[in-house]
Amino acid sequence: MTTINKNHGRDFDLLIFIVIIFHLRYSAFGGIIRMQYLRSICLGLAACAFLGGTASSQNVMSLEYPAESLSQLKETQVPMVAVDVDNISQNWKIIADSFDKVGTPTPNFQRAMDHNKQLLLTAAAKPNDPVSAVLLSDVKEDLAIKVKYIGQVTTVNALSYSEVEVEVKTMRNGQEVDGYFIGFNPKALPSDDPMFRFNNPTSPSSGKLPAGRYEMIALRNDQIVQRQEVSVGTILGQGQLITFMVP
Repeated sequence: MTTINKNHGRDFDLLIFIVIIFHLRYSAFGGIIRMQYLRSICLGLAACAFLGGTASSQNVMSLEYPAESLSQLKETQVPMVAVDVDNISQNWKIIADSFDKVGTPTPNFQRAMDHNKQLLLTAAAKPNDPVSAVLLSDVKEDLAIKVKYIGQVTTVNALSYSEVEVEVKTMRNGQEVDGYFIGFNPKALPSDDPMFRFNNPTSPSSGKLPAGRYEMIALRNDQIVQRQEVSVGTILGQGQLITFMVP
């Protein structure tokens, strides 16, 4: 079973402040993006942008086409951003049309899509900012995985489209080890507080997640001991086994 963490929130005024700070720092270094700053700012952007535990994340409106954000992003002067916008637009429509035919997606899937919608809203606030390009790339790749997964599942219903059965084995020095709890955050939202968390400890630990890109974390005694990036739903079939190397 998977638990949804509802402790994430959004303060949009703070978000705009962070965007401005990044822009100033970016300019101060003559336009050279320093990755240590980029990661920290992206983390702040995503954490502030994400709207967690509210009614909107539990509403099918999370699949509503983000027309306003994408329209603003089309005004960008960055060619690759414009390409990503077209890709996002196409895949968003495919996902929405797929669920129109089979029913309402699960709360987990709606939450994941609402996260993507908030990233687009953040990027649309400054379409020419380097951070926006990073956020758009994350959304593009996440949606592409979801579309591919929906296209390959053999059981055509809302539950099958929404989530992937995942099993995680924790390994150390070639041996399977027990006692780790496993959590997941969207790739664009690295955090010590996982959005999704499997309720049973390893090994293995199992649950269901929407297809997409994640930072997976291993917790022991409520402390994070390891992080690993993983794509869920990229393997043919409706289940996925993940090996997690832990210290």
